[in-house]
Amino acid sequence: MHQDNPITAGKLDGDIVECPSHFWHYNIKTGELQDYLKGVKLQTYPVEERADGIYIDLQQ
Repeated sequence: MHQDNPITAGKLDGDIVECPSHFWHYNIKTGELQDYLKGVKLQTYPVEERADGIYIDLQQ
């Protein structure tokens, strides 16, 4: 989520996702904003792909 809007609808280009509301660009691995302001980050979570599914560690 970014400012109460789902970032999942954003365009993905490599490791960079574009916010569909503001068109800002975030690194999906670090959460860091790539343009405009320094030090702005989205919350990120460790993700692991296994044979039986995708696991996201939400306890961080």
